[in-house]
Amino acid sequence: MGQFVVVQVGTELFCVSSLNERGETPSTMSQTSILWPASKTSQGVKGEMVDTLGNEENSLLSFERRPATQVVGFIRPEVELFDAHGHRTAWVGPVTAGTTCFLQQGMLVALETATGHELWRRYDMPSRVRTYGDDHVIVMTHDEQPTIDLLSPLDGRTLRSYTSEFSPSEMLKHWGRLALVASGQPTKNRPFGPADKLATPPPQQPTTEPLAELRLRMVDLSGPMTLWDRTFPPGSAAFEIDEDWIGVLSAESRVVFLDLRTGQTIHESQVEVPRGMQQLVTAVTERTIYVSLSSAITEKRLVNASQNQSVPGWRRAFVNGPVHAFDRSTGKYQWTRQIDNRILPLDQTRDVPLLLCVDTWKESAESQVRYWALDARTGKVVLDTSITQGTTPQYTIERDLAAEWVELRLGSVIHRFSYSAAKLADQEPQGE
Repeated sequence: MGQFVVVQVGTELFCVSSLNERGETPSTMSQTSILWPASKTSQGVKGEMVDTLGNEENSLLSFERRPATQVVGFIRPEVELFDAHGHRTAWVGPVTAGTTCFLQQGMLVALETATGHELWRRYDMPSRVRTYGDDHVIVMTHDEQPTIDLLSPLDGRTLRSYTSEFSPSEMLKHWGRLALVASGQPTKNRPFGPADKLATPPPQQPTTEPLAELRLRMVDLSGPMTLWDRTFPPGSAAFEIDEDWIGVLSAESRVVFLDLRTGQTIHESQVEVPRGMQQLVTAVTERTIYVSLSSAITEKRLVNASQNQSVPGWRRAFVNGPVHAFDRSTGKYQWTRQIDNRILPLDQTRDVPLLLCVDTWKESAESQVRYWALDARTGKVVLDTSITQGTTPQYTIERDLAAEWVELRLGSVIHRFSYSAAKLADQEPQGE
């Protein structure tokens, strides 16, 4: 959104500017400007926070936890929280350079993004809705019915309502007013992929329904208008990438990259697919798209240790299978590396040539934190180490791209990677 970044921490919202008070780009994150909420008012009084829960004491609130439908290729929180009246909590959107909207105790609130000043609020929001959109229209969807309401971003009033031809559960992902609508997308714990690589179910397990053809449509919900429509063979699965591309793993073991707005194929590549594939996740950096195809985790030492942590997190995925790397600018295949029984953080550091796996490994009564890294350009393993560090990984990444080094700091131990166009190598660890 230009120079603005709206950050959600729990239920609270903050707006950060990428420019300092002199209009310059700061050299460090600590020098960025928090535009709102203000830490103090003009009278020196502590400013009020912007909380999607409102001003009511959290101790007085009660929430209902409802499981969220999990589909292959699109990472979502496993549960959603609703208040006593069925209103979704901590929901934020749409967020644009002009307006930041969020649900708050049955109301839709709109703030001016640059200042945090309240523009308007709508009081009659129904339960179990979501809001998306852009500077031109706010799209409100209902969890339990195909009704779409179009609201004005100027004052929140209803402009028009219509009944959609597809169910809310078929909408996999939203980009403003655009929605990716899918039928035949595999759900979690359902087999998918090439027919000859599907896992054989145990004799006592009920027979699952045959895999359906995958149909993808990009729909402008403000019309509605279908921008493009494509089909893929049964067993195929779509997956998210970013605001420009989406991907499909076809039943012929091909990774296909599509332009999000036109549906045209950018590039496709034949890849290795593991037998009994259960999960597909992606991580995206400035130069690389990583597509991880995983079968079931086979190491209890990894699973047991993770259960002793707070949780792996819905942006940290269990992986056990090949990870394929593709060039972000062209979609062309680069390399493949097998990753066995590890946790892959999907939010990798975007500007360094490292792919890092971090997890906790439980050996008898003691837990070890494992660090495993690849050269993002070649797939070569450049770090494989474990340390006793409690049950929660703690590390930072520092870099000087001009001087061609990256540091992985693990407490008092520092791994410095010196790289050039030809190499990426770990020097001797510094510290104790």
